Amino acid sequence: MRLSRILFLLLVLLLIAAFVLFYRGPFGPASPYHRFHNRGADYYSELARAADVLIVQHTNFIKVSDTTNAPSQWSPKWINANEVAVYQIKLPTTDPALPRLIRDLNPEEILLAPNRVYMGFGVSRAHWAIIWERDEIQTNTWVLSTNGDGYVRKAYTENR
Repeated sequence: MRLSRILFLLLVLLLIAAFVLFYRGPFGPASPYHRFHNRGADYYSELARAADVLIVQHTNFIKVSDTTNAPSQWSPKWINANEVAVYQIKLPTTDPALPRLIRDLNPEEILLAPNRVYMGFGVSRAHWAIIWERDEIQTNTWVLSTNGDGYVRKAYTENR
């Protein structure tokens, strides 16, 4: 009788732990990914303004053809629609000069390319990103989207 009670309690604890891990997990209902998508258009607009600040502050991109040795703060290459390759700028995520809204998201990496801000979260299969970029076809349109495991979801669009 005692053994069956102990096994039952262990099973209940295991089920509770599995539920909590799923619920708070990287793509569970209470995950940062889902919390981000439950925001309103006003929040997305403010986040777009914050990303615009980063784009305006950092305009000194180096074309890949200009140098063979990119400075250490430069990250992987970015190729735009015109097939111009530049080194992305990797910003420190703890920089107090970052706009408050971006700091509050606690991104693990921030990469800048011309007309593009990439904020990455998580690792491996749980990795997802918020991206603010100019549409390459409709160049007067800017899109705030997320990309989680290859699934791109638009959160906000703005015409300029």
